[in-house]
Amino acid sequence: MQLINEDLGLNIAIDDVKVVTPDLELFEWLEDLSEAQNKTLAYLVRTDRSFYLPEKKIVYLSRISTNHTAEMCGAVVQAKLSARKKFLWQMPDMYIGQIWVEALSFFVSKLINHKRKASHIHDLKRKLAVMHPKDGGREVLLHALDQRLGEALYKLGHQQTQNRIQLKNPVLYYESARIVGQMLGDAIFNSYRVGQLSQQEINSYLSLNIFKKDFYASYYKLICMLGNDDNKSPFDGLV
Repeated sequence: MQLINEDLGLNIAIDDVKVVTPDLELFEWLEDLSEAQNKTLAYLVRTDRSFYLPEKKIVYLSRISTNHTAEMCGAVVQAKLSARKKFLWQMPDMYIGQIWVEALSFFVSKLINHKRKASHIHDLKRKLAVMHPKDGGREVLLHALDQRLGEALYKLGHQQTQNRIQLKNPVLYYESARIVGQMLGDAIFNSYRVGQLSQQEINSYLSLNIFKKDFYASYYKLICMLGNDDNKSPFDGLV
């Protein structure tokens, strides 16, 4: 956490956050959550996902690694700076917000491990095929691609940004958000590294309230600003 604070000029403490790992009983700390919320967390645990629950101040680390730990530090920093007090349970309503959290968490993890890359399409297909054997994860990948297509069209002046593809199971939005979020986080890091984004701008993104009405405008403003590389396809990593 010290390296992250130094890099971003912050003074964030995480002493109040409890870390739970697979060898500990997560759900004994979550007795007052709804059945739907418990099902969401059960899915994330089953699919080897780490996550942060601001309302409980609990980080669940699916594995103890540099990347997972740094990414969860990023999630905690984003929640603390933006005063986000709850996990994003409402899918698909909070889908773009979840992309934002994933992106900034991934960005922070790259401050610690500069060489970390967003998951490659072949790795994604293989992992999703195991988790969703019925369609091999095709539904999730198509949804993520649809989101990227919408962002590319927005850069060209099209104002319609709503996904045309809807996922049948709400928990799958977390998978799609992770795919798109990692790509966005990678782009944010690259822009920060070359000086296109300043430390002050990064901290303003970390502090952005994703529950406010103007959040979507801020999201797509950043998407447009990161889309100035004419040599790079907006679908890199997916197609």
